[in-house]
Amino acid sequence: LQLLADMEHDRVGPDSIVCSSMATACERGDNWEAALHLLEAPPLQEDVITIGTRASALARGACWAEAVELVAQLRSAAVQPNVQILGAVTSACERAHHWTCSLELLASMVR
Repeated sequence: LQLLADMEHDRVGPDSIVCSSMATACERGDNWEAALHLLEAPPLQEDVITIGTRASALARGACWAEAVELVAQLRSAAVQPNVQILGAVTSACERAHHWTCSLELLASMVR
């Protein structure tokens, strides 16, 4: 997180790759809340990288409802979630013991 402070000091704004990399490091260090916080920092523009990282952090925290909502938001924007995102959302459902949501998500992928 020192990198963000250094970038701010140098008046360099982090892009989606920097934020996603730092968020992934936080998530892998079992600090998924910090990962989500990094991804919510404006003026970060979401792309497939940041959305995938967000889905992974939600999975780590077993935030199944937020993960399912993420997929719903993508689909309502006519964006097809990729395998990484769908896998992470399925993992979030599994970790939270919401098997029915996971099965519904998998069934929707086949349609």
